[in-house]
Parts: sequence; C-alpha cells; structure tokens
Amino acid sequence: MFRSTELAMKGQNIDVASSPSFPLLISELEDGISKAGTADNLFETIGREAFVELLRNTCPSLFNAIEITKEELDTGKGFTVLTNTGVDTLQPELAKAVSITIGAQYGTPTRTDKSLSRIVWAIHNDDESTLQKTFSQTMNEVSFHTDTQYFEKPEQYFGLFCVT
Repeated sequence: MFRSTELAMKGQNIDVASSPSFPLLISELEDGISKAGTADNLFETIGREAFVELLRNTCPSLFNAIEITKEELDTGKGFTVLTNTGVDTLQPELAKAVSITIGAQYGTPTRTDKSLSRIVWAIHNDDESTLQKTFSQTMNEVSFHTDTQYFEKPEQYFGLFCVT
C-alpha cells in the first residue's frame, strides 16, 4: 500500500505495487536499464523530467499521490512514508530505478556517493568488507548528520528506502 502521511490521516490508501499500471512502469524501466546498463546511467541519459513523465504516464495514481505528499513535506510534518513500492521484490538494479523514479518526483536525485558516484545504493551491514566502512555498511549508531554536508547546496529532501 502506498500511503502519504496526509493520505493516511484521511484513511485513504493507494496500493502501488499491485495496481494494474505498476507492471508497465517496471517494463519501461527494465527496457531503459537494458539500454543504459544501470539505473544511474539511465538517469544520466534521460534526465529527471523523463522520469517524472514516465511515472505520470504509466502510474497516474502514484504520480497524483506523490503530488499530495510534496505539500505535506513543505507545510506539514516534514516527512512522508511510502509503503509497498515493490522494491523488495525486484532485482537490485530495477529496485534502484524505481527508487530514482520516485525520488525524481521530489527533485533532482544527486550522486552523493563520493567514491562510486552513485545515486542509490544498498544500506546494509558488510562484515566481509576489508575496506574502510561508511555509515551505510555497519550496524553502528551514527550521530545526527546529513549525507551532503560537503555540498555547496545540500538537498532539500532525503529519501531512504527500507526493505525488510
């Protein structure tokens, strides 16, 4: 079920992953990834506006629900929760593309991973890594921070997709 905080307060639910149009979005993203190689490359190739239009044209109910959540972010509680986006059932690169598609509705996704220049990456404990670990590779508590404190203009919004 997709739910913004405002929609939840009104008792309305929009089930995104099982909606008839969700498979069309997935098909379009799969096609794009097959041509671009990765979700990040697809975003670099077609840009934010193409991702916005892709969602508007393939999943209008999700597009409209996200429009409502934008107002909630700026004038309401300052956060919104989207559930059942389907990313937990998809191959990793396709899940990244869905994440980028949703993120593009709120603004321009940026490559905040300094070392690999990625837009989206998995946050998980990595006990196997011999490299210096980042916050996203440990189970350790971290202090309050922003991932883009080193940017001249840090992002207005931050998206975190939690998959269980």
